Amino acid sequence: MEAVKNRHPMRILVSCSSGFTSSYFAHSIEDASKEAGIEVTVHGASYTEIDKIQELYDYILPAPQIVYKLQEYREKYGDKMIAVDSRTFATYDANRILNQIVHRDGTRVA
Repeated sequence: MEAVKNRHPMRILVSCSSGFTSSYFAHSIEDASKEAGIEVTVHGASYTEIDKIQELYDYILPAPQIVYKLQEYREKYGDKMIAVDSRTFATYDANRILNQIVHRDGTRVA
């Protein structure tokens, strides 16, 4: 993964139905980001919390079990919504999602 320059740590919210599996995936993303030298803050939460806390995050990653809400969230919050495909979520492939975010956010790629 390429080196990343941050104005502030990227703030990422992973969201699922209950917040339990998204919290585990959030930890995987934090571990992978440390290995890659990318400064991030990652949290997991239930989708019922998104409307209350979305302004605190640069990116929101809805898990596959709530992807049916993706269009609604994109209408509300725009490009900060990045869907996580089922394979990536099921295997906790944090490097894959980090690459997707870093390449999407060209202002941070060195």
